[in-house]
Amino acid sequence: MILVLNEWIFHDLIGENGVAARREAATFLNVFYSSSDRLVLPSESRWTRKAFQLMTQTSPMLRHVSKQFQSLLQDSERTIDSRVLSVTEIPEALLDQLPSEDVYLVSAYLLAGADLLITTDHGLFDSLADSELVSCQMRDDFLSNYLS
Repeated sequence: MILVLNEWIFHDLIGENGVAARREAATFLNVFYSSSDRLVLPSESRWTRKAFQLMTQTSPMLRHVSKQFQSLLQDSERTIDSRVLSVTEIPEALLDQLPSEDVYLVSAYLLAGADLLITTDHGLFDSLADSELVSCQMRDDFLSNYLS
């Protein structure tokens, strides 16, 4: 399965969304790391800045998570880097529905031929609810299935 994660993963892992979310995100990362699933690296500086911020954390728990995440991003068998792929056009009807700040996620999804975009953003989720091109799932629903 090819996944696009929006920035919730960084906020959760750093602990901005509480201890339970941090634990759940770390568990997700461990399960993902052990799977054959793939991650899409979007071409958006906000996303890569947050990934770098994660990698500069000094707590022992975050150092392990950071190294794990970094090794995923550097593994071309596990990560699809959308920054090196040819640009693809998002159909106008879909583009008109998307929040402008989330266009990069849908672009990465389409470029990589992803299977699922996971978000905590209700606006993004709602804008993709009827899409035949992009399968989107809310973080909590995804994690409850993925981790079971």
